[in-house]
Amino acid sequence: MKITLENALEAIKQTLDFVHKEQGGAVALTVVDSNGTIIAAATMDNAPSRVIKIAQAKAYTSAKMKTSTASFLKRLRAEKLELDWFCDKNFSPLPGGIPIHSSSECIGAVGISGRSLDEDAKLAKIFADILISTLIKKS
Repeated sequence: MKITLENALEAIKQTLDFVHKEQGGAVALTVVDSNGTIIAAATMDNAPSRVIKIAQAKAYTSAKMKTSTASFLKRLRAEKLELDWFCDKNFSPLPGGIPIHSSSECIGAVGISGRSLDEDAKLAKIFADILISTLIKKS
């Protein structure tokens, strides 16, 4: 299974619809493939520009590490690891990145940024679930 542009755009649209109904702060969303390459991204009006790169970094990190950024952050803390030791300046351990798996293979990831870390993590899970549902419908 592969994440297509159509899948990514549909998931972004549905996630933005959900976010608008919540009436919280503006966010940026990103979908990447298994290599961390951006498939699609969107930024809500009035979102701070910094959240664009943060959402991209969260998605990238989840795809490369094949785990959520929240889990990656826990690992860094538990093992007393420095982010720099991974030799990838695009990594972000901030919660809000979720990998997308098909069977046991990571096929990509989503990232979201713009709210509190807890809210970003919750919205990223919703975003991932929506993307997975679009993949299932199209297969």
